Amino acid sequence: MARSKTQTMLTDMGPQFGVHAAVIDSYAQETEMAAVLRQYRTETGRSLLELVDESPVLLIFLRHFGCSFCRQTLDDVSRIRDLIEAKGVRPVFVHLGSPERAKPYFDYYHLSDVERVSDPGASLYASSVCGCSATFHGYGAGSAPAGQRKRT
Repeated sequence: MARSKTQTMLTDMGPQFGVHAAVIDSYAQETEMAAVLRQYRTETGRSLLELVDESPVLLIFLRHFGCSFCRQTLDDVSRIRDLIEAKGVRPVFVHLGSPERAKPYFDYYHLSDVERVSDPGASLYASSVCGCSATFHGYGAGSAPAGQRKRT
C-alpha cells in the first residue's frame, strides 16, 4: 500500500523533532489496527478509531513525565502544532501516567486541548500494531511496568 504525502511528511519529520510517533490514517479500517484503536479511549472519551475516521492521527508516545526527552517532545509538538494541523493531521499523545498526573504538563506546554490517552499498563505501547514496545522497554526504572521491562 502506498504511503500518502501526509504519512511521508510526518514520518520523516518525527525523528528531526525527537518525536517517536506512529502516523495512523484511514487505512486503519482495513487492518488489524482497527481492533486495537477501537479499544483505547482518549481522556475525553473518544476512541482512537473515531479520531482516525475523522482525520489522520499523529500518535505520540511518551515514556514518563520525569523524562527530559518527553518534556522536549511536548515542547517540540507545541511549537510545530500549527504545522502538523495545517497538514490536516491531529496530534494525539499516549502517556503512562494518570490523567491527573498528565494535566499539569499538557497545560504548561499549551497542549491542554490535545487529545491524549492514559495507558498506565503500557498495553498500547506493547501492541504489535504500534511497534514501539522495543523502543520503550529497557530504559530503566519507570519506563515500563516491571513485568514488561526488558532486562539488559
